[in-house]
Amino acid sequence: MSDFLSNPANVQEDRPEISALASSVVSLMQTTSKRKSERHLKSLIDQTINRVCMPGPFVAEKLISELQADGLRVDDIIDDCIPAAAAALGTMWCEDEMDFAQVTIGTARLQGMLSLLAESWSTEPATLTEPAIVIVVPDGDTHTLGAHVITAQLRRMNASVRLMFGPSPATLLRVLRNDPYDGVFFTCPREIKMAAIAEMITRIKSSLDAPPPLIVGGLALTSSQKTATETGADLVTGDARAAFQYCRSRMNSDPPKVR
Repeated sequence: MSDFLSNPANVQEDRPEISALASSVVSLMQTTSKRKSERHLKSLIDQTINRVCMPGPFVAEKLISELQADGLRVDDIIDDCIPAAAAALGTMWCEDEMDFAQVTIGTARLQGMLSLLAESWSTEPATLTEPAIVIVVPDGDTHTLGAHVITAQLRRMNASVRLMFGPSPATLLRVLRNDPYDGVFFTCPREIKMAAIAEMITRIKSSLDAPPPLIVGGLALTSSQKTATETGADLVTGDARAAFQYCRSRMNSDPPKVR
């Protein structure tokens, strides 16, 4: 490739028309490359959906190996492929394209893939300089794949994560009083659970002198962002990194906790 295409900064300043052309060409090349990457990722997500929904035996290790051979990193599979496939299954269920049994089997297979991929982080001790976070799945909610994805993502960032399924407000308060957690992430797959989450947030804020950051996320945000905001949460996000950074920033600004 000629020098002015590979490095527009090296173009002579007295040829502004060439410099502009070089910048345009490089920008176009980068955009084209990004679109190709996005199309490639979508094709692999479609492949994942087809495989987890296919009748008969399913070998998670084999599908993971194939995705990696096609260029996906472990991070890509956890952060992009599995959540997108899970969302697609949910959409197909809502639109009556799949029955409950098919969605349940497909989701269980995705969770099996996640367990294999997250294994290397599941027992890693977090450093005391990184947040300790509780992830709360509302009582009665059987859709837990999203919570496991968030757990794997946070642990890869060296956060210490405790996953709680359906704790009562009293149980959660007892945990927060006894342990110095730096954040609570309520994951909400369905809007119907927002009221229970809002009640927990109110109890925590009224019962603790210095409550940790309270965060609401989950699939329900796609249809009920406003409702999630009205829960009283300090942050509403479905992004694990945004939650991690928020908790870390509060660690730096709030009085230190005794661990």
